[in-house]
Amino acid sequence: MYIAYSQTSTTPSLHRSARASSQVASRRKMVRTIVRYVVIAAIICAVFSFGAIVQAYAGDGGAANPNANTTTVTAAKAKVQEKIVIQRGDTLWSIAQANVSKERDVRSYVEKLKSLNHLKSSALQEGQSLLLP
Repeated sequence: MYIAYSQTSTTPSLHRSARASSQVASRRKMVRTIVRYVVIAAIICAVFSFGAIVQAYAGDGGAANPNANTTTVTAAKAKVQEKIVIQRGDTLWSIAQANVSKERDVRSYVEKLKSLNHLKSSALQEGQSLLLP
């Protein structure tokens, strides 16, 4: 940085050149911009951290009463499903015909039987148990 002395008066005074002054001004502007970005980033981090903490500790109230949700789920799953044991000569089609209501299609009942009991084919074995939909 170049500093020039003024020759107009008897007491020397310090003056910066125009170029040095513009460099200092641009450097200050850059520092202010960086500081602004750092402050904004810190505020954003604080907000996200606070949100994560609130979500972790507040939750939905399930920790205070752990049985609140399980009783409704248990009540919904309390639907009793009939279970049958396969006898010699039984097929999925015969089981579906015996248990399907008149307004339902036997083919859709067979598909529900297969999906409910995780069957990959229609082959059944004597003594096997199946859940009826």
